[in-house]
Amino acid sequence: MLAAEIDVVYDFIRDSLQGRQALAASPALRAEASSNVNQLISKTEGILANAPFKAHPLKFWVRLGTSYLNQLSEQLAAHSFIPANQLSAANRMKERAFLSYEFFRVPARYKLYGTPASSLWRTWWRYRNKSSYQLMSMDVVIRLRNTWYPVKEITISAGSLYVSTLSSEHICQPEDFIFWMVKEQPSS
Repeated sequence: MLAAEIDVVYDFIRDSLQGRQALAASPALRAEASSNVNQLISKTEGILANAPFKAHPLKFWVRLGTSYLNQLSEQLAAHSFIPANQLSAANRMKERAFLSYEFFRVPARYKLYGTPASSLWRTWWRYRNKSSYQLMSMDVVIRLRNTWYPVKEITISAGSLYVSTLSSEHICQPEDFIFWMVKEQPSS
């Protein structure tokens, strides 16, 4: 996504959060209000997302088939919004369907991420390789089937990530978009 597009997405989310009408544009995207609903619109894909900015609680609706889905999910996660339902591979292919994103109160000392699974893998190994810091059972948690699970181990085999939790093992592809949290390390 180009810098101008990132700015339009940021303005769309910020204005919606502040209960204001969105008005921003780039060559590829525009954000505008219509009947108390902010809309993010692509010249090539049509409506990408909308948010009824006067509604309480605020929800964002993101079209599943859009090429902007990962970027929108990442930006919404940065503002503590996660999908109300699990984002499955089958759902991602429904071009006309919209997924609801709701506010999630991030627990104290945790940071929320919405990224491709490969980012979780990199973070996991960065934490694991620090000899002065031991991962505890709740330091990294992943959202699967609308529930948060502590991560016990992550391994990679044949291009797939195997995420072991306290309940079972889950298989992710590196490009699968997932939501997860990391407990911030105490300052030394």
